[in-house]
Amino acid sequence: MALIARKQWHQENMHLHERQVANQQQFDADERRFIESFKTALQLLESETSQTRQGGLALLESIGEKYPEWQSTVVRTICSFLQQPLPPGVKIPDPEETPSTNWLETYQERLQAINILIRHLPINTESARNSFIEPSAGGWGHHPWELAKAVIPTLELHGKELRGADFSGSTIINPIKINSSKLSGVKFTDAALPKGVWPVNSKLVDTEFDRASIGYLSISQSYLSQATFRDTSFTGPVIVGTETKLKMGVDFTGAQYERASQFRGALVDKDGWGNKIPGWIPRTDPEEGPWHRLHPESTTGKANQE
Repeated sequence: MALIARKQWHQENMHLHERQVANQQQFDADERRFIESFKTALQLLESETSQTRQGGLALLESIGEKYPEWQSTVVRTICSFLQQPLPPGVKIPDPEETPSTNWLETYQERLQAINILIRHLPINTESARNSFIEPSAGGWGHHPWELAKAVIPTLELHGKELRGADFSGSTIINPIKINSSKLSGVKFTDAALPKGVWPVNSKLVDTEFDRASIGYLSISQSYLSQATFRDTSFTGPVIVGTETKLKMGVDFTGAQYERASQFRGALVDKDGWGNKIPGWIPRTDPEEGPWHRLHPESTTGKANQE
């Protein structure tokens, strides 16, 4: 019996060893194929022609889909592409200018790059079941976006969750549209956002817009906590309300407005701390439960706000 048991144990261990060897060989083969494909993508991104660079971005996306263990590398590479300075002689056109061909090519490349990143963000499960938006599948998980000082065509999040993204000092050309999504640990510090920020039915947690330049700010049916707009310059309307809840640490200290700001309708948690909305104070309303609706601080303030 002992001899039979030893023989069985030996056979089982041999099978286990063979599986381990086969798995390692498969991993090594996958790694070699990844490296070859990744090198090809990098070579395409360094091409002098826009169409070839777009092919490199498409190849990077397919690599991320095929090799999940390398998705973080793919995300970092696409972020680095977006952080590259604009090509010599290429600049963001003024609104009244006719865009040059070189700018249109650069714009299209960067639009493709940011859309790849957005497309593979995780679904925001908190709002997905309560929203009519159908987020796309194929999420790659949470990978930090290092996009400081990048030039980005747009940022449209529909039913997504974005964590740990750094847009500090970046320029985002078109409106930032945040619909049924969640942002946490995201920085827009010192960013130029000329077309504004429009969150709807979304959560902004630990999100910084300090010293940014923002066009239109419209926040509705959303939840903010530790969202700061300190020393931010607003060049267009600022409307924060329509059942938007400010939990704690929402700070507009030092914000500069070219038009009168409007926080009427926003709700502040009575137990929240650190909310600083100059010119606006919470007024107790028994019907609102733990939330207090914001009103102009004084009669004079009311006249100025309206």
